[in-house]
Amino acid sequence: MNSTDFNHHKVEFYPSIDDLVYISLRVSETVPNKPLSLWAYWAFLFINGIAFPVFLLANEYPAAAIAVFTLNLAAVIFLIPRANTDHFKSFFNSVIPDHEKDLVTIELSIDGVRYSTQSFTSFIKWDRIKKIEETPESIFIFFEGNAWAVRKSGFTYKEQEMEFMRFGRSQLAFTQKELPAQ
Repeated sequence: MNSTDFNHHKVEFYPSIDDLVYISLRVSETVPNKPLSLWAYWAFLFINGIAFPVFLLANEYPAAAIAVFTLNLAAVIFLIPRANTDHFKSFFNSVIPDHEKDLVTIELSIDGVRYSTQSFTSFIKWDRIKKIEETPESIFIFFEGNAWAVRKSGFTYKEQEMEFMRFGRSQLAFTQKELPAQ
């Protein structure tokens, strides 16, 4: 169910663990890595991905060099991100196992964003909202250190989804224009 008027947009939907994973990964990107762990990670990648294959090539083991390089490339592109995603999924499934069964209502108004479930209600003014992002399945409303996800499946029509996005982005832009430069 959803409703719309010029100053109020409401959508109801069942949330997804995948959205919590997305939010966790995006929010964790804002936390700077410690220099030592960052250097250790890059050194590990350099030694395993570049130096060792070059050593194998220099010692006339081209097939082994290609295999090691390919395995390291696959690990960086597929395995490491997948391990993070799977970790977050299992965490959220264990902490909030019924998350996807709890109906969520998100309401946008000229005052801010209201997030409601049967368990709680929370409200955030537009000046606390940092950004709005969109994926093929969801709309994400980010605020300090967290976000709320809006499943697009909650909209009956594509036009309602587009109007929800237009209203949210216009309110965010209006509020950010009014804020003093920091």
